[in-house]
Amino acid sequence: MKKLKILFVTTESLPFVKTSNTADFTYNLTRELKNLNVDVRLVMPLYKSIKTQYNESLRFVKSFIVDLGYKTHTATILSLDVEGVIFYFVDADVYFDRPRIYGERDDAERFVFFNKAVNLMMKEIDFKPDILNLNNYSTSLIPACIKTKREVDSFYNGIKTVLTIHNVKNRGIYRAKDMDAIASLPMRLMLDGDYKYFGAVNFLKAGIISTDQITLAAPSLEEEITQPIYSDKLDYLLSENAYKTKGIYDGIDTIRYDPSKDPSIFQNFDGDTLDERIINKQGILNYYSLNGFERPLISYIGRLTPRKGIDLIVNNMEKIIEMGFNVIIMGTGEPYYEEKLTVLEQKFPDNLSVKLYLNEKEQVRLISGTDFFLMPSRTETQAVFHLLAQRYGAIPIVRNTGTLRGVKEYNKFSKKGDGIVFQNLNESDFMNALKRAMDAYKEHPEELRNMQINALNKDVSWYRTAKEYLELYNSMITS
Repeated sequence: MKKLKILFVTTESLPFVKTSNTADFTYNLTRELKNLNVDVRLVMPLYKSIKTQYNESLRFVKSFIVDLGYKTHTATILSLDVEGVIFYFVDADVYFDRPRIYGERDDAERFVFFNKAVNLMMKEIDFKPDILNLNNYSTSLIPACIKTKREVDSFYNGIKTVLTIHNVKNRGIYRAKDMDAIASLPMRLMLDGDYKYFGAVNFLKAGIISTDQITLAAPSLEEEITQPIYSDKLDYLLSENAYKTKGIYDGIDTIRYDPSKDPSIFQNFDGDTLDERIINKQGILNYYSLNGFERPLISYIGRLTPRKGIDLIVNNMEKIIEMGFNVIIMGTGEPYYEEKLTVLEQKFPDNLSVKLYLNEKEQVRLISGTDFFLMPSRTETQAVFHLLAQRYGAIPIVRNTGTLRGVKEYNKFSKKGDGIVFQNLNESDFMNALKRAMDAYKEHPEELRNMQINALNKDVSWYRTAKEYLELYNSMITS
């Protein structure tokens, strides 16, 4: 049987570049698909940092000219084997020999070049994938490029496209007058609705319209993303394209994040040695200079913004501490919340620790010792902290939205469930969830232990995600 051929297209991936969870997604999903006997490869720009570190290991593949309509540039393709997955890199110093990944004044032209280079690369290196899995706005012109190429070149017939949207708020909106670089695409795409967006050009909109399939990081997002609070003026377009949208939960790297072996935590443990987890809690309390081991420890890690629900936490902090919790907050964000939290920490030095930074090793150590992990988000399209919490035996307290819907409320009768869930974004529902957490901790420790065991046994691996993506890919090429 012929191997399925998949090409992932991204502007970031571990182990090379990470600015968001997209990097974890592309790296981990390609590895798992390889293990499922898929011929999976990945292509991304060759940024300055990659060239500096890996220059001697990169293998030359091909060079060719990319026509941007009013000028041309050479794209050089280099490759590197990463744990059995071939990574291709598009090298063009004029666009990618920069210290930053995003945020350059010519981002529109940089990503148009990358999109067109990938489109040409497939034929130049004689690799015709069955499926192209694109990621975010920065790769979302490719479906339109392919449809244009099909008009004159049969090589592109039969190539299906999947656009994975990790963050619908990042859309690639650029002034129309800056878009001379897409002149070699049919002008009708500029004149009708495909690219036009309130007098500008919207890359993500073009991708949504042109791609064969859209994937999101949770099944509930299929509906939620059509709401204005999630999509901000793209709700109508996403509603029109809901028929080709599918939500599949992301995973985490369960080899990298393994509480039984992780050297970054105070004490290793698993489901059979769960009692030893308390050593991590004591270590955390000592590390952050908090008192009261008998008090349940609740933690928050992430951006200090209202979208993450930090206002609910800050506005109710005194009540939370008076209820009997110790609290640790780690993250950066809006100055207002940073200042408020600093003042609260000074008021409650024995029971509140605020760290205005993010450090991955420290985050995992904190999660491994906290009793409850708080995520009261307004919207959530790609969160994974709740999966890390469950992996390390911390009970997530979440609002029922987006990717957080993967957390299931514990049922004391069936003994199923792995978290505490509240529905409405208000003080009453939020505080009620905390009361349920306190009740489980103080009055029903056996229920808390059941939740922890359920969380530890939950499949949060990328293997689960890869199986669902493979099923989707197969359905696309047989339909």
